[in-house]
Amino acid sequence: MKNIIIMAVLFTGISLLPSCSPSKTSDKENLFPDVTLNNEITEKTRLSDIFGEYRKVQLSTSDSTLISTADIKVVKRDGIFYIKSVNDIYQFDSDGNHLSSLNAVGNGPGEYTRISDFDVVSRGAGIEIWVSDLKNILRYDAKTLSFLGSINEDFYVNQLKYVNDTTILCTTNKEDYFRVIDMEGNMKKEFLDVSFANSCQKQHGFKIHGGYVTYQFSNTDEAMVYGTDNGEYRISSILPKEDYFQTMALGDEFYEKYQMDFNSKLMEYVGIMAYQQEGDYISMTSMWPGRKWKYTVGDIKGDAKTYVFYPEADSVIENDIFPGADPLFLATLTCCDADDCLLFLLEDNSPDENNPAILEVHKLK
Repeated sequence: MKNIIIMAVLFTGISLLPSCSPSKTSDKENLFPDVTLNNEITEKTRLSDIFGEYRKVQLSTSDSTLISTADIKVVKRDGIFYIKSVNDIYQFDSDGNHLSSLNAVGNGPGEYTRISDFDVVSRGAGIEIWVSDLKNILRYDAKTLSFLGSINEDFYVNQLKYVNDTTILCTTNKEDYFRVIDMEGNMKKEFLDVSFANSCQKQHGFKIHGGYVTYQFSNTDEAMVYGTDNGEYRISSILPKEDYFQTMALGDEFYEKYQMDFNSKLMEYVGIMAYQQEGDYISMTSMWPGRKWKYTVGDIKGDAKTYVFYPEADSVIENDIFPGADPLFLATLTCCDADDCLLFLLEDNSPDENNPAILEVHKLK
């Protein structure tokens, strides 16, 4: 097993290529209207000059708490790290101490066959772990790991995001890709027709931004935006549109022309690989033609800077925090979500290969 480091970047004082015909007119309002990828920094910059104060937290893993890089998701809530690794969910406190492990694989009551997704849910005075498994959402008490009940559906729940008891968003394998249900499993809304034969379903996961939830479509400059207050949705650009960005329309056009080779043709355009938002700040990675990766970080109101970080020969970022680490940790391709920070995963080349660690960065310079 390779070492994993979780980087938590906390801002203080300064997160599918469908062929779609949305039932609501697409709204072209940008999620981040003043951010551009064109403010590129060419001089060498130390990573510690981008990430300010930070600390490394060693996770107390063992043979029974091994973390695989193949199937992983990380959620941080109230100082607790919840890490999904294949069909287990591990809990670690802010100092890296192992608290508990949820493993309920089986076919009996309160058991799941696999974890396709999970969420950490605050309801009343308690914290729950929700697991999606086939057509069920199973609920567990986060402290005792006792089974609390399930929400049963007639569709496969691939991903989920709890907003409140009347608004639980899911993705599914049906043509109407998004579903909104309540605690009783009642369908409240279904939307966004998807042609699965003409889709590249890279699952980013839902992100909550105040009064709305976003879901990016593959590596395009487009996302679904769902209003948690009014129940309306739209398709929005993530950044102001540029003709070099991947788009859903471009994916459809290339699929018609090139069939299964369409994805390689899309690589000639810039893909937004992942983005996270914390307050007024954004962290974003993009891949450019020739497989050149760039990292953009800064204020969503426009004061954002972009750095080439891969391949290493072209990188302007000197990784003085983890000199031996794979620079692609900045790509944040693993699904991460936090209530007070940004999360990054990286493989650490330290001698103790069985002890993953957490790097908490508490301020950007």
